[in-house]
Amino acid sequence: MDFNMTNDSNVSNGSLPMALLIYSWISLTVLTIPAALINLVALIYFSFNQKLSKAVRISLCNVLIGCLTVAASGIMSNLSVLINGYKGLGTSAIFCHFYTLMYLIGQGSRLSFMPMLAITVYVLVRYGEPTKTRKRRTIFFIATGTLWIFLVLLTTLSFSPEAVIISKIQDLLCFVEVSRTPLGYISAGIYLSVFGIFSYILTVVVGVTGVCFVKHSTVRDTRALKATAKFTFFLLIGNTVGLLGQLVPVLLGAIDLKEDIEKAITTEFASTSIIFMSLYPTPILILVYFKAFGRFGKVVLRCKRLCIYQ
Repeated sequence: MDFNMTNDSNVSNGSLPMALLIYSWISLTVLTIPAALINLVALIYFSFNQKLSKAVRISLCNVLIGCLTVAASGIMSNLSVLINGYKGLGTSAIFCHFYTLMYLIGQGSRLSFMPMLAITVYVLVRYGEPTKTRKRRTIFFIATGTLWIFLVLLTTLSFSPEAVIISKIQDLLCFVEVSRTPLGYISAGIYLSVFGIFSYILTVVVGVTGVCFVKHSTVRDTRALKATAKFTFFLLIGNTVGLLGQLVPVLLGAIDLKEDIEKAITTEFASTSIIFMSLYPTPILILVYFKAFGRFGKVVLRCKRLCIYQ
């Protein structure tokens, strides 16, 4: 369901499109493009970093692909506003649905692959490389593929026309609102619970479990414990920021904005700013941990000489 918000406030008709163009330009140049570039750099770095475990690299890349997908959806949205605003055209409803669904899938993947990364590191530390044997490789790749399929299907179902409303401001800027129906609230709740709260709790539990295991399984050497604790801390920070980037915009989307265009624009600006700023910490933390703490990371991730296998 789409509608074009009309100007019932004291803001002039000419200033509204200009405000949207200025916002989109700032968002494009300051938030979305830099976020896409830093996530792309991190993705390329870990794609070719042979010093890390293959399973860890794949899990890291999936997290970064999610961040990159969110950034790409923002770039598409901003470019659409700028190009259509310059040409005096309206934004296509189909295009709005496309990059909004793209955003939801990316946002869900960046959070759901965080616990998978934690599980991968835990399995690696305790049992060895998850992709070492054919059986292990098969299980690992099936789990990764299944998670992606589940993510896309659940996001698509949660994004049904009965659950969300795609609205347009001045026929240029699209934003998502939760449908004021039981299905809308249920879908939003399921999406937040699965790709937000549950993922966060699972990451914390697995991370703490890994620290406890290393603490009681290392042989007179604290390096593995320090590295695992730092890795868990990194997961907690990355997931906390990601959860805020997921939770706040959805809560803002539950506000009824149809009758107040100024509030709609302000809410959309705040929501998207939070989303795109949340894309920065994860790649930076990943690069810092696996680069600056590379020596510790290699000790734990390769799990040689320090781990007692049970």
